[in-house]
Amino acid sequence: MGILPRKFHDKVYYFLLPALAFVLPVHERVAASVIALIGLNWLLELNFGEKFRRLKSSKISRLTLLFGIVYLPYLLGAFYSENFSGWSGAYLVLEVKLSLLIFPLVISTIRPEKIAPDFYLRVIKGFIWGCLFSAFLILNIAVYHYFQESNPAVFFYARLSAPFHPSYLALYYSFAIAILSRWLIRKYKVNTTKTVFVVIAILFFMMVTVMLSSKAGIIGVFIIFASFLFFSVLKIKEQGIPPIVWLLSLSALFSVVLYITSPALNRFYAIKESVEENKSDEALAEKQESTAIRLLAWKYSWEVIRENPLFGVGTGDVKQALTEKFREHNLQSVDEKRVNSHNQYLQTFMATGLPGFILLILGFLLPAWFAFKKRKILYFTFIVLMVFHNLVEGMLDRQAGVVFYALFNALMFYYALLIPDDQAFWS
Repeated sequence: MGILPRKFHDKVYYFLLPALAFVLPVHERVAASVIALIGLNWLLELNFGEKFRRLKSSKISRLTLLFGIVYLPYLLGAFYSENFSGWSGAYLVLEVKLSLLIFPLVISTIRPEKIAPDFYLRVIKGFIWGCLFSAFLILNIAVYHYFQESNPAVFFYARLSAPFHPSYLALYYSFAIAILSRWLIRKYKVNTTKTVFVVIAILFFMMVTVMLSSKAGIIGVFIIFASFLFFSVLKIKEQGIPPIVWLLSLSALFSVVLYITSPALNRFYAIKESVEENKSDEALAEKQESTAIRLLAWKYSWEVIRENPLFGVGTGDVKQALTEKFREHNLQSVDEKRVNSHNQYLQTFMATGLPGFILLILGFLLPAWFAFKKRKILYFTFIVLMVFHNLVEGMLDRQAGVVFYALFNALMFYYALLIPDDQAFWS
């Protein structure tokens, strides 16, 4: 029995988890403070025996907790790392990735459906409102800088997204588009006012995503619409034509916005240039475009993996190993940028070897198969988004990515198991 009544702890979860979803797209440091409070509340309950019995008696809880296993290879990899401290050391890596363990553990032991029937929706709504607040905030900051500098560049890419990397904000906003689109194709007949608001919010997020000019974020939006269209065609007898019309219309509007936005479109032309020119590594290293840097990072990450395939180089030695490869091939300009793999699969393989890589892949494939089989469309789309974004970014190597994935993956998987039918909003 804890020092405080159970109802107090339940109220803390009831407010803090939606609050975390809200602040996640707003500011990383605030999100870290909320996570610390959630962990402290979990510890102060002091009902570890009861938590263990919940896990023992609940298959849903045990399966949710399994997501935490992906943290273990990193923990083991710290023991044979040469670098334990510092900006890329094992200690910092373990700290950043701790959410991979925390959220499966918290979600699987607190039994959120017992805290409140609307617990899941509160978290989802908190995230939507947080994304709206975040988008308005960065746009207002951009307007302020524009009046100071008279430079249109403040409305695009890294100048717009600070302090986040554009890829992370684009991922947040694209997932917000997915949530709202899912509601739209299921609930648009219920309330006209709400439908108008949802459509405007989707269009707003699409516009800001294009302005962020993240190639992965833009492609992610098309992935969302393609995924929803696929499931809508499968269920056309139940849902009819309207969902397909909505999705095709939104896809067309997004394409138009992208076409008329030069900074975003130019970044896709740069991909073609980097791939087709077939330049030497030295020439690619001198380019400022991110695709050129990624091509080099992927190439030399594979070299590190081939030399350390079984257990990797260790949790804290990935950036050092990659840096040594750049220096070995006289790529000083890349070395100076402290580039990582820009691919979570390569990054994990380098750090933990084959076991960690397999666990990471299974952590995506098995839930994706479950979500597809059970027609949990929103959860399936969430996993596909993460799978894709991890191809071009180390999304689980920064708090902005790891907290987003760990929180929503554990929560959506838990509720996907809890609600067996396909009638719920989160399906």
